[in-house]
Amino acid sequence: MRSTIIALARFGAGLSSLLFSLSSWAAGGVGLALWADAADSTRSVRFEDKQLQLTTAALGARVSTKALLLGEVYAGVGAGYAPDRDATFIGRTLTGDASLTAFELGFQRVVPLPNSDSYQLAVEGRWLRQRLEGDFSGQIGDLQATAQMTSTMETADLELGVFRFSESSRLGLGIGLRDWDVEAQATGQLGESIRARTDAEFTGTSALFSMTAIFPVFKRAMTLRYEWTEIPAQEKVGINRLTVRWRVR
Repeated sequence: MRSTIIALARFGAGLSSLLFSLSSWAAGGVGLALWADAADSTRSVRFEDKQLQLTTAALGARVSTKALLLGEVYAGVGAGYAPDRDATFIGRTLTGDASLTAFELGFQRVVPLPNSDSYQLAVEGRWLRQRLEGDFSGQIGDLQATAQMTSTMETADLELGVFRFSESSRLGLGIGLRDWDVEAQATGQLGESIRARTDAEFTGTSALFSMTAIFPVFKRAMTLRYEWTEIPAQEKVGINRLTVRWRVR
């Protein structure tokens, strides 16, 4: 089941990228949206005796176009900052600031429900890659510890949603599955002479729930999306995410 989800989501995202490249402006044009995103984990994520705090904020842009079969296909990039994060190095907790970069590919196909004038069904596949990097420090006994840490999170989503729409707005609920692939590395120094490197990774699948509202702001579509899921690490940790997206073209 998990391999099927991964294959479908990544195939859809890859096909989206190809169709996006081949789509012409005459076929419906290219849209541009600006977005802001904030995510917060209910507590630190633990895996392989490592600890990572996932509270982030980012800004970015997304371009989109219409494609045959898949509906809207999109690609986006973003960057952000995560201050005062905690992470584990050689069994001890260090604190530091981290920068975030993000890249996404996806598609969304919307079709009307039979015998309904106000409801639509949406199928969405999305691939997201996020990378956190930062310098962390702390005290271990009488020695000062410093470490450069990097965490890469890849997620592949497959989501089904139902939207109720009116003349000027849409409200939707979604449910789906998210596949996780997380890797973390830390290279650091303890005192003046002891150097160490630690690595950890985990994979898994979790349920995904979302609520979406779309309405006009200055005659342009504004999207508010809230989602909740869990990271299937050593202990499951809930993540709340809020995304605001405003289509400027």
